[in-house]
Amino acid sequence: MAVTIRDVAEKAGVGVGTVSRTLNGAAHVRAATRARIEAAMRELSFQPNPHASNLKRATATTIGFFFSSSLHRPLSDPFFSTLMSGLADEATAQGYDLLVASAPADGGELEKLERFVAGGRVSGVILTDTRINDARVAFLRKNDTPFVAFGRVKPGSAAPCIDVDGRLGVESAVKHLFARGHTAIGLIGLPDDLTCAVDRVEGYRLGYAHARRKVDEHAIIMGGLTEADGSRAAEALLSLPKPPTAIIACSDVLALGALRAIHQHGLQVGRDLALVGFDDIPLAAHTSPPLTTLHQPIYEIATDLVRMLIKRINGEPVARKVIKPELIERESTARPAGSLRGSP
Repeated sequence: MAVTIRDVAEKAGVGVGTVSRTLNGAAHVRAATRARIEAAMRELSFQPNPHASNLKRATATTIGFFFSSSLHRPLSDPFFSTLMSGLADEATAQGYDLLVASAPADGGELEKLERFVAGGRVSGVILTDTRINDARVAFLRKNDTPFVAFGRVKPGSAAPCIDVDGRLGVESAVKHLFARGHTAIGLIGLPDDLTCAVDRVEGYRLGYAHARRKVDEHAIIMGGLTEADGSRAAEALLSLPKPPTAIIACSDVLALGALRAIHQHGLQVGRDLALVGFDDIPLAAHTSPPLTTLHQPIYEIATDLVRMLIKRINGEPVARKVIKPELIERESTARPAGSLRGSP
């Protein structure tokens, strides 16, 4: 039976992606790792695939974008489509192809990621929706695969990423609402295993602490990314014995769902209840009423991610980048709490 790169990887104690990049002549493989792989190939009498030269030419200009279908974020999601547009446009501008892959919703994420990077199909990987304990990051590090992430990877981690300071953003939104006279603010959160979800809840709590007010734990509803999730969460908040006079949704997509639920209750956002989103997707300025939201430059972040990854592929140092979101005030929070119907 012919010796495979998986045999070489096992012998050298590295991942198959690292063996592939060594065969392709990638500059970012450490010298000691390269020497260990070459020794394993000699010992096993490994013969490279005759198509390796073609593979090298293909992977030299291909970067990968890997996302998880388990989060049920569709490609049609306005946030996601803007991100994808930025990645594709910048990859093309830099002379690279963009290869997109998603993990199956029913599991097998690491197996899919391994297939994605095995055989040298891509030179590096861009991740999104980073988690508190992200197995994808551990896998890519173990396999010495260049990667960058949209979102904080882990406290104290040196992993290259672009992070939007959700803690600061949501805290500023809470302060904005308290300044307008609100005393009860609900929060619609993201899935609680995402690092950005944790940060945004912390920002909510900091805003309450700054105002010297006690958080009502029942007013924090976690766990979704879709409009339907936002609608369900808003229903739960409006059903509380003392419903909030303002709601912060941790994404504009969640806010769109909340907007629908609020209208179905016979209430009008901006007149009866204030609503704040997060992201500033293009649609946010055109809802009825236009949505106050925390702006993050999604398209520009995507182009920066591509440039950062190419630097990593070329062995150049890349620093973590933190972006401060900006509160964009629109009509959904225009009226102070004292003028809202039913306000105390």
